[in-house]
Amino acid sequence: MSFGGFGPLLSKATEANPYYLAINPKVSPWTYAGMSVGVLTFVVASPHIVMRLFTAKNVKAGRAALSLTAALTLIFHLFGYLGVAAAAIVMFPTIANADNTFIQVMNAMWPALLRGLAVAAIMAAIMSTTGGMLLAVGAEVSNNIYGRYLRKDAADSRTVFIGQATLLVVGVLTLILAVNQTQSIGVIVGLLVEGVGSALLVPMLAGVWWFRANLTGAVASSIGGFAAFCIVHFMVPIPQFAEILISLPVSILCMVVGSLMTPPPSGRQLKLLEEMHRAIT
Repeated sequence: MSFGGFGPLLSKATEANPYYLAINPKVSPWTYAGMSVGVLTFVVASPHIVMRLFTAKNVKAGRAALSLTAALTLIFHLFGYLGVAAAAIVMFPTIANADNTFIQVMNAMWPALLRGLAVAAIMAAIMSTTGGMLLAVGAEVSNNIYGRYLRKDAADSRTVFIGQATLLVVGVLTLILAVNQTQSIGVIVGLLVEGVGSALLVPMLAGVWWFRANLTGAVASSIGGFAAFCIVHFMVPIPQFAEILISLPVSILCMVVGSLMTPPPSGRQLKLLEEMHRAIT
């Protein structure tokens, strides 16, 4: 509204930065491809997002919630890019830190009340995402590792304690890493989505849709995909965010080889898969 609508705003942003709505020749095409694949894989495979589907009252409600969330996320991202980012290009063409884009536009254009609500929304999103990720880590360690493999007869109180201890350790380590982190938030998030996608996308999709997939293939796929991502990122000169274009095929290969070289899933597991597919269809 301040710029007369999206049309005038986008025109001014394009004048200020000709590459705003176009492919920047200074950025590798592999970076664009890798970032796109990374975001898609993260939405499908992120544990703190997937675990929320378990609270749906039925399959139909879960599908509706996931579809609505995906649609709203797309809309919000479009508003952010076509609105906030465009305004920042016009108003602050020499902005030094891209992480401050929203803050600077908000401070320049909004009254105090809206700024307060916006900061509250940002903090709520941070707390929600952080809480979801910590709970996912705690549940994995306490239930799926400690309770399933290390101490199958562990009391519930002991399992809960292990989960709480995990949350504390991971939380403290995260704070230490965050305090000493100097990279852009955008770069950190980009590496996060690609690392998660490299490790978890193939095991989850294969576990649901490929009846021959088994535990060995899933473990090999997860470890192989994440290891490939780390090796490429730290040891191979490659365009930024293009690591997943290599690590994802490695994860697929590990899943196929690991599953085919070991016994197929048990009859109980296959029956569970068939029930899942009946519920989906």
